[in-house]
Amino acid sequence: MSDFFEAPPPRPEPIEHRQPEWFGPPDNVLPVVVALELELARGDDFALATRRADVYPTGAAFHVLLLLRRPVTDPMEFMSFHPQRSKDKSELLRIGVQYADGAKATNMEMPFFRDDPEERPPGPVMMPRGGGGGGRHFDMSFWLWPLPKEDPFQLVVEWPARGVALSRFDVPVAPLLEAAARCEELWPNGGGPDGGGSTTLTVFGRA
Repeated sequence: MSDFFEAPPPRPEPIEHRQPEWFGPPDNVLPVVVALELELARGDDFALATRRADVYPTGAAFHVLLLLRRPVTDPMEFMSFHPQRSKDKSELLRIGVQYADGAKATNMEMPFFRDDPEERPPGPVMMPRGGGGGGRHFDMSFWLWPLPKEDPFQLVVEWPARGVALSRFDVPVAPLLEAAARCEELWPNGGGPDGGGSTTLTVFGRA
């Protein structure tokens, strides 16, 4: 190779970054599904329910289903599951949980915008995990951390735009804890060198 064409610098070594447990489920564990079969709200033109929770040792993913009688013509304008993106705040579908000690978490919060994302929050944390839909059918999952340890544990909903007053639903804690104890770890230490679930990131610079 001539002096003009210098060899490129070596690629930086990848680093192993472990996702904090409050951000989502561990990626080395098969969850245990707990049936909930809870109808959270119903009106003449909609039904809201949570059918199951995917339980892990560190938390649980609750799946919420919304069915509408009339299809939504513009899904980009229908942001009931996304408080920060909704233009009309009265349309917000409010979902939350409350623990036995009174601590609560809701979808109105922004737990992922912290000064230090690696700082362990006091909990509980309710993190949107994704979803989809269109027309008459929408669904969303929420990661809840940590698992509740004792009753009462409640799911709480409110939707003023649809005439849904604040409503509470008791969810027994014992089945969640029993499911967490039966979870199967697929490989130790999350497959990473230091333990925990890991993601390989290549870092080129840092502000």
